[in-house]
Amino acid sequence: MKTGISVHDAMTTKPVVAHTQDTIKYCAKKMRDSDVGSIIIVDKNIPVGIISEKDIVERVVAKGLDPNKIKARAIMVK
Repeated sequence: MKTGISVHDAMTTKPVVAHTQDTIKYCAKKMRDSDVGSIIIVDKNIPVGIISEKDIVERVVAKGLDPNKIKARAIMVK
């Protein structure tokens, strides 16, 4: 599929990241504030996973879990 946009033009030089011990509430706020649909999860500045809006909905909200208590490492996709 050709879009006329190169990968380089679509990439960001500063991806939005959170740490494995950050809460889901923190991750969601950071995603909202950065206007992104997913966030890279890091441990010691090394990417170890990702969380998307869908992950938060399916793995936290729909299950009635508390986003103030659930940590990113618990729902991130590796």
